[in-house]
Amino acid sequence: MAEEVGVPRRDLPQLTSLRYFAALMIVLHHFGPHNLGGSWWILDNALHMGGTGVGFFFVLSGFVMSWVYWNEENRIDVGKYYKARLARIYPVYVAGFLLAASILVLVPHSRVPGIRTSSYLWAA
Repeated sequence: MAEEVGVPRRDLPQLTSLRYFAALMIVLHHFGPHNLGGSWWILDNALHMGGTGVGFFFVLSGFVMSWVYWNEENRIDVGKYYKARLARIYPVYVAGFLLAASILVLVPHSRVPGIRTSSYLWAA
């Protein structure tokens, strides 16, 4: 990707890849094999330390977002930050809500796990 003259690049691909590995640590901690034993003790220890990936991920994400939205006046452009967050999060939130609402309305309550038969949606 070519950079414009005089305009510094604001993304940090090296730190973004570290965020990926922190997120992977968390996922493997929750869903990975545990108590591997034997010669796999290093991997086993790494899987049990997946909780440290949470703090690392949030601190690193905060730094990367601050870096990206830092403006020329040495201040964080709050308006630009919230506009970008809203554009990124809101469509997924609405899609998830519509999917969940559709399932609750269209699928009989006896087939949806976790919904009791005395649910207020289907009460007579």
